[in-house]
Amino acid sequence: WQSEAGGRYALAEGTPGFDQGMRIANFNDDFLGAAPDVGAAESGAPAMRFGLDAAASVPGSAAPIPAPAPSPAPIPPPPGSGPVAMRIDSSSYSVDFGAGVTLTVQLMGGAGQPTGTISFRDNGGAMTGCETVSIAGGEAKCSTSALAVGEHRITGLYSGDRIYGAGIAGVITQIVR
Repeated sequence: WQSEAGGRYALAEGTPGFDQGMRIANFNDDFLGAAPDVGAAESGAPAMRFGLDAAASVPGSAAPIPAPAPSPAPIPPPPGSGPVAMRIDSSSYSVDFGAGVTLTVQLMGGAGQPTGTISFRDNGGAMTGCETVSIAGGEAKCSTSALAVGEHRITGLYSGDRIYGAGIAGVITQIVR
């Protein structure tokens, strides 16, 4: 060991550990000599800085350290886990092509009225215009006249809220003739 100016300790050339360390990517890439030293500081490198001095400059220069990037927007909390009862209904389970139909998901919970959104699904895929419907007064409604001729398995995916867990309402079968 040798003590350099300012009380800095480093391995002396020829001592065990001098230029005998292992390179660790993004940690000691700036080693001097044949390999990193095994020890707290690299022999021959500028003195390490600590405390306020370290925060004010990058070791070996007087350049200020850039301010940290602003924190990203907080991630919304995951949905609650309380149980919610849901049912889905149609204004008419069988309609002629081009006729309008209103689909309604009703939600009931034991700890207040559920909030959040319903994503209406047609045979598993999102229904155009009904992808994200806000719940108001314990229900979400979607009106459409764009269903193709045939059978449609309709569900409502509930997003959940801070009290209630996410879930699925349905399946109902909507017939378009």
